[in-house]
Amino acid sequence: MEERTCLSFEELCGLVLSRLKVNAAVPFQEATGLWDELALDSFDALGLIIIVEQMADVAYTPFDLPALFTLGDVYEYYLRLLAQAREGM
Repeated sequence: MEERTCLSFEELCGLVLSRLKVNAAVPFQEATGLWDELALDSFDALGLIIIVEQMADVAYTPFDLPALFTLGDVYEYYLRLLAQAREGM
C-alpha cells in the first residue's frame, strides 16, 4: 500500500465540499460550522465521513462515528485516519 500524502486543511475542505456539491459563501476556517454555516444535513454527514475515509485511503469504517461539528473536526478526523492507516502499513 502506497503512503498517502497529507492534504492541507484548505485542500481537504475544498475537495470534500466540492464532492458534496456545497457552494459555501463562508471562508474555510476550522470553526466553520457544518450544520449552521454550511447547511449540511444528515445525508451530507454520511457522505462527508465516506469522502474523508476515501481521502485517507482507509478501507474500513470505524465502529464509532465521529462527532463532527466544524471543518476543524473534519480535518482532525482525517488526520487520525491517516495516522491509523500508516500504523497499519
